[in-house]
Amino acid sequence: MKCLVSLVCLSLALSGALAMTTTHHPHHESAEKENFMFFYDGITKMMIVHNSHSCYIWPVTADELSTVHTDDGMRQIEVRVFKEIDAVAYTVVPRTILNPSIIRACENHNKDHP
Repeated sequence: MKCLVSLVCLSLALSGALAMTTTHHPHHESAEKENFMFFYDGITKMMIVHNSHSCYIWPVTADELSTVHTDDGMRQIEVRVFKEIDAVAYTVVPRTILNPSIIRACENHNKDHP
């Protein structure tokens, strides 16, 4: 009888251990990436920001205007835009009121990213 109880306990212990054992199957998800391109439009003094599906017009501050043509100045603007880009509300601007240089920059973006 003692042997039977031990055998039942051992059986329950093994079945519980086997139930907790899982085989790990790695997930193969495609990597998500999004590229942003920055273009300073000297005519309108605006930053054009492209990603794979949109073209944004971003204001450049008076302080940034003096440094936009330097690597450090452009990098500072890019960092600021990255911090702000997901937190702001956007307005679709009618093409008819955009400066032609902005239209060209956004059209060139669409050619680069079908």
